[in-house]
Amino acid sequence: MISIDFNQIIKTIKERDIRKVLNDYNDRNELINDLFSLLNSHLTNEHIIDDCFFVLNQIDSKHENISNTIWDDLTLTTKVELQSKSLDLLELKCDHLKTITIEFIKYLYHNHCNEIEFKFSCLELIDVILKEKPSNEQISDFESLLSDLMTITFEQPNENTLYFIKHFEIIRIHFTDFEIEDESMSVYLYRILDEYIKSESYDFRTLISSISDYQIGVYLLAEIIHFVFSKFLNIDDNDVKEWESESYLKKDMEAPYYAIACLHLLVELNSELVYQRLKELKARVFKKGDWKELCGLSNLISMVVEEYINDQSYIGAFKSIKKYFIHPLPYVRYNYLGLAHVILGVEQPTEEQTLEILDIVLSLKDSHSTVQKSILHLLELLVEFGNSTIKESIDRILDYCSEYIHIEQPKGILAGVVGVISSIGNIMFDSISNRADTYLSFFMSIIRSDRFDPLSVTFGVALEAISILVLESKGSIDSDFEKSFETIVIIKKNIPACTHKSSDYYSRSMTRFVQTLRDQFQPHYEFFIHYLINALDITSDEHEQLSVDVSNQRIDIIKLTISFISILANQTHPPIHPYTGQFVTQLFKLIDFDHDEIKQESTRLLSLLLRKTIVYYRQVTDYRDLESFNKSKKYLETFSQTIISKLEQSIEIEENEETLEIKENELIDIKSLELI
Repeated sequence: MISIDFNQIIKTIKERDIRKVLNDYNDRNELINDLFSLLNSHLTNEHIIDDCFFVLNQIDSKHENISNTIWDDLTLTTKVELQSKSLDLLELKCDHLKTITIEFIKYLYHNHCNEIEFKFSCLELIDVILKEKPSNEQISDFESLLSDLMTITFEQPNENTLYFIKHFEIIRIHFTDFEIEDESMSVYLYRILDEYIKSESYDFRTLISSISDYQIGVYLLAEIIHFVFSKFLNIDDNDVKEWESESYLKKDMEAPYYAIACLHLLVELNSELVYQRLKELKARVFKKGDWKELCGLSNLISMVVEEYINDQSYIGAFKSIKKYFIHPLPYVRYNYLGLAHVILGVEQPTEEQTLEILDIVLSLKDSHSTVQKSILHLLELLVEFGNSTIKESIDRILDYCSEYIHIEQPKGILAGVVGVISSIGNIMFDSISNRADTYLSFFMSIIRSDRFDPLSVTFGVALEAISILVLESKGSIDSDFEKSFETIVIIKKNIPACTHKSSDYYSRSMTRFVQTLRDQFQPHYEFFIHYLINALDITSDEHEQLSVDVSNQRIDIIKLTISFISILANQTHPPIHPYTGQFVTQLFKLIDFDHDEIKQESTRLLSLLLRKTIVYYRQVTDYRDLESFNKSKKYLETFSQTIISKLEQSIEIEENEETLEIKENELIDIKSLELI
């Protein structure tokens, strides 16, 4: 490599005689390379840097018969080097460096418009330059190329669009008079944002991560809030037709999933701004009265219900929507009853508030079956509070329900009224004990009827209601357990796959029958145990292949199943011991599952099963028989050591701190257990 005489170059460029500099070099590229070598060697010398960039900045305009620019001749490597050093160089505050950087940005955009990382860096360079109180000349230079930069940037929406909008929004304050396509810069950016979001050319997860990662300003955040709100207000007539049909009872209808996810994130980022915009929207929608917008607004409020209650008060929030419970259109009534469900779920009302809300609910009777079902569900939520006001009002509630206790009622209404009565039975059985026989017969008539699909909600809640009344009455309303065994046979005949969404009704009912019948349940116990074992049979790899909806459903089933097994493990009769090994095999997979709550509950259940196994062997071991004692001791030592070893392996790979702490604590407790 030829040695460069930097002193000579420095002396030459210091004179700032471009003609002389060019004459000293026969090869223009050689000059450019030498200048960049000089830059690399003198990065802290402000004067040399300024002289060097002065020359670079003047070469194109002074060199005759050269149509291309120095940027065309630079290698990509050199461009990258300049780019990487520009931020440091700019700290030297060399005006010529800023000028050449502007040119650099201009040519880089044109020649490398498809290279995202270059474009990112260019905008970062612009930010730095403009933060240094740029001169009017530099502002003018930027304006001359700003249209090109923005046009190229937003030519095609992609996953980086929001990032670029953010950067142009940052520098917008320097270009108050700038116009592009006959629009101000702010209007142009708003339009680009609007087109980008409406195009939905992105994955919603990308939009959500972009909103979070880029820490966008209030202006852009407000526009995204406006867009997300619009998705909630966009009710389709076909949706309402579907809602009117019986099939609606089997599904939920709501805003697009990505809009819901976006709104959750927006609330997290700036709940005050979201709620302020919602208040403005609410005032307009309530005044206008358009039924589609009213429905969308109810869904929106449900997403920020805590802020709504803080603003309106608990009872104020409920009263603010009660007039829509009797709106002329059933779909509006249904939506605002749904919002009332959400409000009630936020906190426990006072006795006075409970009475006020109960009076409103009991005054409602709707001719539309789906709306009436929602009223009954609202009543069920009130019952579950179980406070003294509810206890004193049981007769009023039961009288209200009596109108709907007929098997000919629409299926949704039947599901609702069964839910109310079974909740009362579960929380305060004594208050309905004198009517329990009547209710039990009514529930039995539902599961005996061919009218109801065994996988339907109505059938499922009836099964549960039967098991609840029998359990809470301690068997007194079914003294010979004839109805209980009939129900169990019906369950075994119709029970769905353990992965089906209706399986929870069956499993909960069977668990209650185990608690009630105890040893008398023995003929059906193995059937139920294997059903639960199958419900746990899944690996993380298999789970990853499931869709989001199926995955969430499977997780719920696993969590419920673990809770059922815990209940059975605490039952002395029938004994769970013969099946403990099979449960443990499944739990060994679940303690390393890809869901923290499942890992935690599986670990706790492992510990519980070991403890119950120890108790079992202490009861059945003949301590006077040495052979029996040694056999039991050996089994427990092997069993406990297997669990300890598996937990130790699991702890080594655990990444979640809370789950790790639970595993470590359970391991310590297990190691301290006295076996026999």
